[in-house]
Amino acid sequence: MKKRFFTANILLITAVLLGDLCYHFIGTTLVKGIVSFGFVLLSIINLIYSLKSKTSNKKYPILMMIGAILGMAGDILLASQFVLGAAAFAISHVFFVTAYCTLSRFRLRNLIPATCIFIPPLLLITLAPFFDYGSLFMEMLCITYAAIICVMVGKAIANFIHHKQVTYGIILIGSILFYISDLMLLLYVFGGAPEITDIICIATYYPAQCLLAHSIYHAATPRTSVVTFTTKESDIIRHSPETQKIS
Repeated sequence: MKKRFFTANILLITAVLLGDLCYHFIGTTLVKGIVSFGFVLLSIINLIYSLKSKTSNKKYPILMMIGAILGMAGDILLASQFVLGAAAFAISHVFFVTAYCTLSRFRLRNLIPATCIFIPPLLLITLAPFFDYGSLFMEMLCITYAAIICVMVGKAIANFIHHKQVTYGIILIGSILFYISDLMLLLYVFGGAPEITDIICIATYYPAQCLLAHSIYHAATPRTSVVTFTTKESDIIRHSPETQKIS
């Protein structure tokens, strides 16, 4: 069963990344919706795998799947209804953060990396002279959205620092790519940045969604040993499965 689901993951991720390339050339909302359905399907398949694996943490795959569905909705809405699309993405990030908290409970110190990440975009949004939001509402929307995604990335960083395991590494990379994608979108839509920023936005977005959906598979995969990296030694250590909820 494990091999079949892993193969399905690889095939779907490959299909989404190829679809990402097609979207660069075709650029229609229909194509974007179809490609986005790919990472939603990936999360659904991994949810099924998680249920079949009988892991103790059922909340993580369910919350991640809901986040992926909201992300697809954001994709479809963003072009014609930017505010609704941004709202869908913001809510999806809330679900992602909540999912991360089921793997390792939220602590106030988790806000330290989130705050450090939030300060640069906050200064950029509020002080950079080349941004044109059109209204105070839109500027406040961007600030609120930035705060939410920074909490998401900050929690991913805190989880990985505390549990240096494969699942947390995948979540961290996916979260960082999401952050980069949204930063590029901000520069392109409101800052008049060149088209390369839009290309980077899409090029980082779909890998981010795929990694987050793929993390469901790793979180549900039983292991007799888990490779963990330590910052104190150059070698690796092995310990108990990472599928347990670590408080």
